[in-house]
Amino acid sequence: MDHINQRDRIILMILSAVFIVLASVVLGNKTNLHGDEVFTYGLSNHPYIHTFNIKAEEGTVYTPADTLWNEYMQVQPGHQFDYRNVWKNQEADVHPPLYYALVHTVSSFFPGQYSVWFAGSVNIVFGVLVIVCVFFLSFELFGKKTYAFITTIFFMCSAGMLSSVSYLRMYVMAMFWCCLVTYLLVRYFHEGGTKKFYRRLYAVTALGILTHYYFLIYLFFLACVFCVMLLIEKQYKNTGKFCAAVVLGGVTAVAVFPHILQHILGGQRGSEAASNLTAGTLSDYLGQLKTFFDFGNEQLFGNLGIVLAVVFILAVIIGKKRGQKIQADKKIFLLLIPSLCYFVLISKIAAYVSDRYLQPIYPMVFILGAYALSVIGRNILSEKRVAVVMFSGAVVLTATGLWFCQWPYLYRDSEALLQRSKNLSDYLCVYIYGDTWQGWKVQPSFYEVRNYRSVVFVSQENLELLDTMNLKEEDGIVVSIINTCDQDAVFEKLESFYGEGMKAERIGNYSYTTSYVIENDSGS
Repeated sequence: MDHINQRDRIILMILSAVFIVLASVVLGNKTNLHGDEVFTYGLSNHPYIHTFNIKAEEGTVYTPADTLWNEYMQVQPGHQFDYRNVWKNQEADVHPPLYYALVHTVSSFFPGQYSVWFAGSVNIVFGVLVIVCVFFLSFELFGKKTYAFITTIFFMCSAGMLSSVSYLRMYVMAMFWCCLVTYLLVRYFHEGGTKKFYRRLYAVTALGILTHYYFLIYLFFLACVFCVMLLIEKQYKNTGKFCAAVVLGGVTAVAVFPHILQHILGGQRGSEAASNLTAGTLSDYLGQLKTFFDFGNEQLFGNLGIVLAVVFILAVIIGKKRGQKIQADKKIFLLLIPSLCYFVLISKIAAYVSDRYLQPIYPMVFILGAYALSVIGRNILSEKRVAVVMFSGAVVLTATGLWFCQWPYLYRDSEALLQRSKNLSDYLCVYIYGDTWQGWKVQPSFYEVRNYRSVVFVSQENLELLDTMNLKEEDGIVVSIINTCDQDAVFEKLESFYGEGMKAERIGNYSYTTSYVIENDSGS
């Protein structure tokens, strides 16, 4: 930071403002919510009631239809800034509480309200922090502001970054801590082991662990590489100080949220990770590696990652023949090895095959891509042409990434369903769930169900309850059925009192549920 002047700060402020606009545009096009995004609001805001998902009373007609979701997702009167609920909810969940506490803070300023911008604003703020951190990390690696600004501009415009912000979970926040701790360790080789360095390392360690447990995995590999570097340089005392700061940060995180140990060692996700580590065949694992690779390759490099790698290798070979050396190789290892190890392990232990688990290392991977472009420019052309090659390459990679990106967290495939539901706003929704209540399967239906007049929940084993609802008095109803239910049995029941005049039309499917509009054409 010593070489950053006022002009550079102004440019960073402008870039941050541009990123806020871009991220807001993406968030503004968010069509629906993932079930876990509903969890984000529920676990942040609902009063602890010994269950961490939405709960309905069978047979009760809820008007308006989104009553249950509102009670679950919104801060209720008297519970503003009630962080005890956040902690208790997360004790019953599988994640640490810091992100949820921030979402609760924003939501507390708007009690009795829901908005995608509550969690979205947290993501955007940490997205800005990521962008700033990418600049400083790139500057440390490249030593030139031009290269750092090129890297920063195209990362903030990348599909990987913008898509990450659109997912209302803690992964952008985890991305920031991973990027920041990497910057701290790279910066160490300039400023040394100062008291400020160890204080910052301690704080980032604690905050990262309190955000997502996968931060620990990245930190572990990063710490291993860093300690090896220190030991090679015979910095034994500083190695001890480093380990002490990291351990103390971990102890602090556990002291703040003691359930960390239970979550990691015996919780649902911890058990799943341990099981996944030994489960499956080599072929299965190779398939997962390819899928996870495809995520990053598409969103960061427009499916041109392999091309970039091949050209990089050729450039290195050409450079060696010319007697050129690769610059900043020591620091690059602090990005390359931890990111690679994280990728290899996460591809094996992740609960789901999803790009969200790779998002924390996106900045480092993109910077590595920028570094590859700089080497290509320097070794094949000349030092003077590096910026041109970096800029041109980044344009191609970022543009193709935006072109190929599927924008998975906008859920645009549900647009038709939501439009139909808006056209049926006067209808009662009969929501059929399985033999036992599974709120996490119901939660993703929020955006659809809120468009109807009312909703009533009926279990598959208690379809007789439909006989008491006077459904024939309705002009029509919407029936939403969890996909694992016996749909034939549901329709048989409906036909038993609608008769041959019953008309059923499928209006759409989203997440775990398929919806139909039921109307009576008999004229009765």
